[in-house]
Amino acid sequence: MKPLVVIGDVLLDRDLNGRVDRLCPDEPAPVFDEAESTTRPGGAALAAVLAATSGCEVKLIAAVGKDAAGQRVRELLAESDVELLEFDQIPRATPEKIRLRQGRRTVLRLDRNCAGSVSGEPGPAAQEALADAGASSRPRRRTSPWCGTRTREGQARCRGCGLSFPMKANFPAVPRESPSRR
Repeated sequence: MKPLVVIGDVLLDRDLNGRVDRLCPDEPAPVFDEAESTTRPGGAALAAVLAATSGCEVKLIAAVGKDAAGQRVRELLAESDVELLEFDQIPRATPEKIRLRQGRRTVLRLDRNCAGSVSGEPGPAAQEALADAGASSRPRRRTSPWCGTRTREGQARCRGCGLSFPMKANFPAVPRESPSRR
């Protein structure tokens, strides 16, 4: 069975859980007392981890920075049995979304390194994974975002790994063409 190939952005999600029960003495700003911290992959890395937890072999093609956040993403992906195929040279740090939470409520979100985009060519291992999946790193004139089939039971099934999940009733089985191509 072919592996599921996921292509996309990678970021590190951090949840800092704590309490806000006082204000700064020098500014009218809340003071957040951190009690615990959790991290998880975000963006396409989260999709790859979720697919891997269902038993699929997953390869993730992504740009990950050579920084502490990028190293933590690599560790989390390895723990989840996701094979990371990286772009060779990344000129920026790994984006982070940091949520300060009290109970179930987000008090503040801090974004780090989220401006800009990364471009470049995937490395040889990524090119090979794309070829094995029947895809190409070069954009084609018409591409389909849909990688699976819809079953009679209202399930979506990935052609690559056989992963099934319930579909919303209003999700089309075949992607619609954009208005500019009609």
